[in-house]
Amino acid sequence: MDCLIQTQQGNLDPDDPQVSFLLQASARICKCLGADFQPYLPFVIPPLLQSAQIDPELEVTDADEPADDDEDDGLESVTVNIRGQGHKRITIRTSALEEKATACNMLHTYAEELQEGFLPYVEQVASILIPLVKFQYMDDVRTAAMMAMPELLNSCIGAHNKGLPSPKAGVTIPQLVGHLKDVMLETILEQLKSEPDIETLALLLEYFAEVVESGVDFEAARFSPPQQAATCQMMLMLFNESNERRKARKLELQEEEADEEEAEEAEAEAEREEALISNLVECLGGLLRSLHSEFLPHFEQHLLAIFQQMISPEWEILTDRTAALCVFDDIIEHCSDDGVGGSARYIPALLPVIMGYAADPSVDVRQAAVYGLGVLCEKAPSFLNADQLQAITQALVRLIEDPHAFSEDNASASDNAVSALGKLCKLSASGDGKLAAAALPRWLATLPLSSDKTEALVVHRQLCDFMEASNAALLGENHAKLPEILCIFGRVLDTDTCDDELAKRISNLLKQVHAGLPHVLQQLPGHPAFAKLTDANKKSLERAISS
Repeated sequence: MDCLIQTQQGNLDPDDPQVSFLLQASARICKCLGADFQPYLPFVIPPLLQSAQIDPELEVTDADEPADDDEDDGLESVTVNIRGQGHKRITIRTSALEEKATACNMLHTYAEELQEGFLPYVEQVASILIPLVKFQYMDDVRTAAMMAMPELLNSCIGAHNKGLPSPKAGVTIPQLVGHLKDVMLETILEQLKSEPDIETLALLLEYFAEVVESGVDFEAARFSPPQQAATCQMMLMLFNESNERRKARKLELQEEEADEEEAEEAEAEAEREEALISNLVECLGGLLRSLHSEFLPHFEQHLLAIFQQMISPEWEILTDRTAALCVFDDIIEHCSDDGVGGSARYIPALLPVIMGYAADPSVDVRQAAVYGLGVLCEKAPSFLNADQLQAITQALVRLIEDPHAFSEDNASASDNAVSALGKLCKLSASGDGKLAAAALPRWLATLPLSSDKTEALVVHRQLCDFMEASNAALLGENHAKLPEILCIFGRVLDTDTCDDELAKRISNLLKQVHAGLPHVLQQLPGHPAFAKLTDANKKSLERAISS
């Protein structure tokens, strides 16, 4: 690193290719050193800030004006569509733009890698990068600047959580976070409403979703009511624009037969629109996780109507239906047990819709629907009567017992159905237990899960919950199901569907079996389920018992 610093301080020409290489090399070293890189920041940050502020040489002319054939080396002309101004030809020095984009990327890297260690530079970096979210002349600069926004907030939040002092006298870190969020949001919303490139817009929304997510665990980063309203207005505009583009494209394709190249481009455009909608939904999910029922009035005023259309079977775009289901799933999950119960007015109308989609031919629609059923059982059980719980149980059992349920194409939806059934069984076990008694053996027969890693972890935790509660329906008469359960643990341990906390719980349960039911372990090698374990599975069981 010392060698790089010496080279960097050797007054290199700005066009020297070594400059870019040096910047990238320092960032890679930072990734390796982590917090140990902090002493080098005073050497690497100033030149990056200088590079990020480069004012590139450019000339803007109308696109239809004749181009100058005698352009200097290093100059390049591009035609862009600037909202309100039409198509313009921009002649610009590309090396300066590339250096600017590289510097923004490196600043993002340092903030991401060093987290709270980057706190002393947050304000200075933010003052330079926030305006670059609106930089018109290069997509990469806008994207890199936007990428840094959530990391700058996270740096402050991480510092606060670790009790570090504020870098600015008289200003607390929560105050700093609130100020940064306010300044960021004003610029970001303006750019999201004017971004001309759909692919770049989708990326900007992806990072905006991370900005929103900062408010989930830190109050100062949450959006104020006016900011919530402004965000919803922006989202509505983008949804409407996307729908208009897709309608126009459909009419265009209907009016004239598309050749292979045009068909491929239409497919690529559809994928870009899908990414855009998906990231908008992620933003909404973050707002619901952060604000809970507080956000619903703004959602209802600006966005409810469009999502009611999108969830309808008459809506032609299947991916939009999935997106709408995910939004309503989030409303049930985050607005049911927050003391306000804002989801209550949605559930009566939503339940039959979600039930209907639980058997949908589309795996994505089906997955979103069964996830919603699980959330209903977990977060809003008071809204479900006995007949509805019975109907949900039957729907989930039919799904997981389908002969093709766990084929490669269907496994992710089926994993979510298993998770939902586990949540319903847990709910039933706390009541009369009748549904759990009937469904738990079927639920157990699907384990372990492996396709949807998130839901697999949820389900494997559910199994521990039932074991720790000594659930008779699960264990069977005279603990007949216990060997099968132990073998499931063997297949789960040391996989990516088991975290450290779960491994500890499994180990404790195995020790309890060893102490209280040693004959089960003695008989285990003769059980059919044990024969299906790999040598690695068996070793995992042995380690867990003896640890």
